[in-house]
Amino acid sequence: MAATEQKASPHVHSFTYSCPLRWADADAYGHVNNALYLRYMEEARTRMFQQVLLTDAAERRRHSFVVSRATVEYRVPLLYREEPVEVCVRVAQRRGVQFDLAYEIRHLARTSPTHPCDDWLSPSPVNRLQGA
Repeated sequence: MAATEQKASPHVHSFTYSCPLRWADADAYGHVNNALYLRYMEEARTRMFQQVLLTDAAERRRHSFVVSRATVEYRVPLLYREEPVEVCVRVAQRRGVQFDLAYEIRHLARTSPTHPCDDWLSPSPVNRLQGA
C-alpha cells in the first residue's frame, strides 16, 4: 500500500491510514517523539472525515466539530523506519452529539511487535460549545 493510501469501510465505523514517518520525527536514538502520535492520529482522522463528510466547504463548516479531550497510552516506543505505520481509527462510542474515537498505531515489521497507541477522543460539535 502506498504511503498515502487509506481504507474505509462502507459505513466508516473503522478506517486505516498508512502514515509515513518523517526523519525529523525521531531523536538521535531513532525513537519517534511521543507527541507526534497525536499528529499521526490527527492525520488519520482528517483523512477519514475527508472521505465521509460533504465536499462542499460551507456544509463542512456547518457540521464541524472540535476535539475536547485526548489521552494516549504509550505501550512501547515506536522506532523510525522508512515504511509507513498503520493508524487505525474506529468509532468507539456515540452519545447524542458526542462521539469517541479509538486509535491504534501499528508497526508491522516482522521482527518487531505491534506498537499500539490507544486514544479516546470526545469531539463536540462547535454549536454545542457556543451554547446553541
